[in-house]
Amino acid sequence: MKIISSFAFALFLASTTTTEAFGPASPLNGNAFGASSQATRSGDMTMRIGKVDLARKQRFNDVKKEAGKLSSKEAFQEIVLSPAVDTLIQKTNWKLRKAITRKVRAQATKLDVEIPAG
Repeated sequence: MKIISSFAFALFLASTTTTEAFGPASPLNGNAFGASSQATRSGDMTMRIGKVDLARKQRFNDVKKEAGKLSSKEAFQEIVLSPAVDTLIQKTNWKLRKAITRKVRAQATKLDVEIPAG
């Protein structure tokens, strides 16, 4: 009986390749995480940041570096708390806005600068 069952198993392996025996290597529809490509195109939630917000983030990082080089209260108030940077922060999405305001508050506490409410 053992010879027959091992012979049948050997025939099974010979008739199919190892990848076909256990199913396809990649999913047939969609990606490996279950979201189809159509779902991501239709506006469903993704973890990507928009190109515009990425550019705003880079602009803010440049401003932050510029203010960090001077490292004085007056420079921080003039550069980071300026109306131009305020409008830049207001135009970003909520996630980036939260991160930027956290960075501004941290820098302001280091320099003992009061941030206006709002």
